[in-house]
Amino acid sequence: MEGAQDQGGIGLWFAALADGSCAATTNGTKQVPAGVETLVAQWTALVQENGGLVKKTGTAKASKAQAADSRWEIKNIPATDNLQIDIYGCGADKKLAFAGRSDGVQIQAGKKQTAHVFMAPVGDLGCAGSPVGAAKLVAPRSMAGWAVLPTGDVVVAGGMGSWDKDQAEGAGSNALDYYDQRAGHFKPAWNAHLGVARIQPHVMPLGADTGHVLVVGGWLKAKRLSGDAQLAMPLLGPPALKEALPATKAELVTVTDPPTSTASPIDPGVGTAVLSSAVSTGKSILFAGGQQQGGQIMDIATRLRDLEGVAKGGAGITESNIKLNVPRLKPALMTFPGDETVIVWGGMAPAGSTGGNVNMGELVLDTNQAQLLKLTGNAALIADANLNTIAPSATYLNRAAGVVTFLVAGGVQKSSLSADKALTYLVRVDKAAGTAELRPFNIAGGTAVRAGLFGMAVPLDGRRVLVGGGLMSVTGAVPGVCDTPGAGEDCPLGTAWVVRAPADLPTGEGAVDLEVLATHTLSVARFGLVGAPLPLGVLLAGGQKTTTGASDAATLSDVGAVLTVVPPDLDAAAICQ
Repeated sequence: MEGAQDQGGIGLWFAALADGSCAATTNGTKQVPAGVETLVAQWTALVQENGGLVKKTGTAKASKAQAADSRWEIKNIPATDNLQIDIYGCGADKKLAFAGRSDGVQIQAGKKQTAHVFMAPVGDLGCAGSPVGAAKLVAPRSMAGWAVLPTGDVVVAGGMGSWDKDQAEGAGSNALDYYDQRAGHFKPAWNAHLGVARIQPHVMPLGADTGHVLVVGGWLKAKRLSGDAQLAMPLLGPPALKEALPATKAELVTVTDPPTSTASPIDPGVGTAVLSSAVSTGKSILFAGGQQQGGQIMDIATRLRDLEGVAKGGAGITESNIKLNVPRLKPALMTFPGDETVIVWGGMAPAGSTGGNVNMGELVLDTNQAQLLKLTGNAALIADANLNTIAPSATYLNRAAGVVTFLVAGGVQKSSLSADKALTYLVRVDKAAGTAELRPFNIAGGTAVRAGLFGMAVPLDGRRVLVGGGLMSVTGAVPGVCDTPGAGEDCPLGTAWVVRAPADLPTGEGAVDLEVLATHTLSVARFGLVGAPLPLGVLLAGGQKTTTGASDAATLSDVGAVLTVVPPDLDAAAICQ
């Protein structure tokens, strides 16, 4: 592509459908998939004019024959350092088949530039990877930590890199991966690693900084635990709490080339506790809850401020001993846009704490005061004994100033070896009112949308969520998921759903109608996989399919797959005409 009135080019590569054994795609170098007849480009450029930014748009089309070498020219693009280009592949039936996006493209007047766009099938899992990049993680692993950078790229850190089914235990990995969302691949030969191995670390972006992430906590080893284990969540965790923590509490990872990892001087407080949670507001990071090495379940939170200083190698500002209202294990943490207040939801331990579900949620204000939320909405849901879970999957449906609506699914209750009874429901938190409105939902046909332990709930634009996967049980059958496994075998969930919620919860306490937009079968039923939001969908990577049936590579996955979900306001029929 060229600026001004000249012309330039688009280079494409197309993902194959994911089959559990993805390899780097090569068909983008010379050919367009047989199902694609027309390619349509829609571009948006922000251009400086008269002292301000002006948005300009355009459309270009090419037939399959014109783009047979996966390259075609687009004319009259203005010079800009912020071009977004979406490419759509349409079939002979005039239906949308492929889509891809490249953003942040720089166009200089009079100079040719080429934008490479990774195209993935719409509505199906496609393989990550390109002719010049890796399709898979550098090493198979589950329960890795990950973070989305401001660029939209994803860093995947640590995880469990080995599993011995006979000993029922695994060891941590120090592997690091970088997924380039524009190219659709993991960086090849990145040659990066953590200083120490970590299972389930917190991997935190540092505000607007695009070149660093903070990695905190994690476990050294994992074991399939019995119901009488010291760990408060008896499914899969460190074999001994006193041996759970890596020697290095926190690391600062530089993700630019060449990548490095150095010990960070920050004090993460409870961020090193087993089954603690963490969230970034953009200006600070809050660590909450977890279990100490001595076994105590924490009712403490720690806030880390001055993220810009942390990115430069500094210690930041640590504010410790923020007192929560109840002890919590792996609660869900949600934020308001442009606000330092954090919603802390679920994870109460032990289950049946004084007050029951009354203490389900609280706010940690910018002043570090913790304020219990008053539960409103559906009375039967509020009273349900299965409401409180440890390690629930939760994600946003709507975020507005002072009001956040989110979906909660999965997790387990203390002294339970199953996530089968975990509820899926909606919550609307009003900060000013100090309330959390709880509502069940209806889906036409009675579809049971849910997630297991270490499952996923990933936000998509347009009030849409991808939810599913995870470990439903380690004790055998779960009706409708695993009907006939042997006693003591695992039951992973191999399904994920894309659902859409209404613009706001209707009045009353009745069930809210949700719409299932798509049902996806994961290439392998698995838990502990990365489920990271992308600008045009979701990255799914790694995971584990069993703790009892196989060891190492036979159960740990290195596959990277993408689910492309087009913008909610896209008129696909008009594009493909």
